[in-house]
Amino acid sequence: MRFGNYTAGLVLALLLIGSGAQAQVPAYDLQAAGYTGTFNWAGQLGLAFDVVSPVQVTALGAFDSGQDGFAGTVTARLWRSSDQSLLAIQNFTGTSTATAGVFNGDHRFLNLVSPLTLTAGRYIVSVSNFLGADKAGLVGSGGFIHDTFNTGGGLLSIASVTTGYYSESANPTLYPGQTFGSDPLWVNSASFLFQAPGGPPVTVTLEPGSAALLCGLLMTGVGFTTRRRRARK
Repeated sequence: MRFGNYTAGLVLALLLIGSGAQAQVPAYDLQAAGYTGTFNWAGQLGLAFDVVSPVQVTALGAFDSGQDGFAGTVTARLWRSSDQSLLAIQNFTGTSTATAGVFNGDHRFLNLVSPLTLTAGRYIVSVSNFLGADKAGLVGSGGFIHDTFNTGGGLLSIASVTTGYYSESANPTLYPGQTFGSDPLWVNSASFLFQAPGGPPVTVTLEPGSAALLCGLLMTGVGFTTRRRRARK
């Protein structure tokens, strides 16, 4: 093992941590440990947004009440509003990353088979089947916390969104065309990961303490290489 090759990869990782490098970002983000929803609804609970400049959606996300996985199966969908077309769908169940998705904030994300490019226009991302222990967060309910919307530096916007969207429980697979209230962030239900077109389909996501771990590995590598060099003398 060469010191230069071993160190280079770790130094690169440390640089990525320091720069906060992240190719993909969540559109709707919520960082509230222990936060639980209060609202059951079989139909879709949707969040509308506008694409200002083209983006690639790489994963769909569902709100995970209590951050403990899904007791049943909830379904995330991405719709184009202009013609009510269903563009993508993902089912979330259980607790494993393969079926429940990768945890990020208070949402879990499952990758699409390939990135989906969205051009300028309005879209709705929704989740249905919040039943039993799987609950959404609803504005006006006790302890409700708004999601943070990420524009990606102006690629997306909710500036002209004036209402929430849903579908009746009796028709959970239909386009969420019913309107609710005047808050564009009215519910904790859905999210998605996105990037600028042509971006690498990889996200550098490191939990707290990862930087210290990599520093330790770097120092271990330095010590290991030094001992080997001394042994050869």
